[in-house]
Amino acid sequence: RCARSVVVAMTSRDKPEHNAGTPPTTAELQRQMRLAEQLLHEQKGFVPPPRKGKSAETASTSASLDSEMMRARARARLDKTVDLAFVVDVTGSASRFIDVAHKQMRQIFQNVRSMVAPHGTVRVGMVGFRDFCDGDRRIEQFQFSTDVGDFEKFLAAVKCDGGGDACEDVVGGLEALQSLKWTSKIKIAYLITHTPPHGRRFYTDSQNSGSSWDKFPDIPSQNGAADSALQHLALQEIQLVCVKVETGTERMFEVFRTVYNKNTQGMKMSEVDLSQDCSVFCAAVTTSTWASIRSSTPRFDVQALLEAGVDVP
Repeated sequence: RCARSVVVAMTSRDKPEHNAGTPPTTAELQRQMRLAEQLLHEQKGFVPPPRKGKSAETASTSASLDSEMMRARARARLDKTVDLAFVVDVTGSASRFIDVAHKQMRQIFQNVRSMVAPHGTVRVGMVGFRDFCDGDRRIEQFQFSTDVGDFEKFLAAVKCDGGGDACEDVVGGLEALQSLKWTSKIKIAYLITHTPPHGRRFYTDSQNSGSSWDKFPDIPSQNGAADSALQHLALQEIQLVCVKVETGTERMFEVFRTVYNKNTQGMKMSEVDLSQDCSVFCAAVTTSTWASIRSSTPRFDVQALLEAGVDVP
């Protein structure tokens, strides 16, 4: 087949120069695109031998379609769109992390944009959550935007305060994700909280120190709401990444993982541990986002490319 001939024609001298597992540069992606089109042009007159029972005309048409499919697939690899949402505890005890996020958000945005260049789009959004007692300020939102400057202004204006006890309205934050306008092919939500939600289901008995820990330990609505919010994320194919910024969220992550993974088609909740050093937030988000983008890449012709010794971006 013509498409197969193009793949085989990519010899060792044509292999991408970037290392597997690291984001290819814009120049590298463009080089691969030019190479694919050049090889297709060279193969333009190639017509494979007629298959048994098929005419030469049918074989020629098939070869032409193969060439067009190869072109479309090459472009599809570059045409990626990404929605990044951050679900963040913005109570008084979370101010240290918000400061780190504010300082590193532009670099995160630039890193992710380089992964989908030159034709991809990156949008960032945020849900900030507090607790039941905070009234109208319980939830704050920033709708998805390609303007990282506007996002930085929103972060700078967020006042970290509120929260009536240690546990916060994490479930309300997950529910608010549904009101963001998700449109991209690759959708990722980062949950960032240093404490679990209300309800004994989400923490151990040893953590429960009374009303200062959780004023609503037996609120049944939290269980159903949490399950519903996690199911929605899974069914909408929104990759959930839970970021650990302090110890004490292990049971919550375990519950979330069980519910989320049960409702996905192969996608799994992932975790990032920043409990030892929040300053590596940018590197952690960049790495986990790259892993999500790679796993979301359509698997057409991957085996053939790998057999030919070609890195698949």
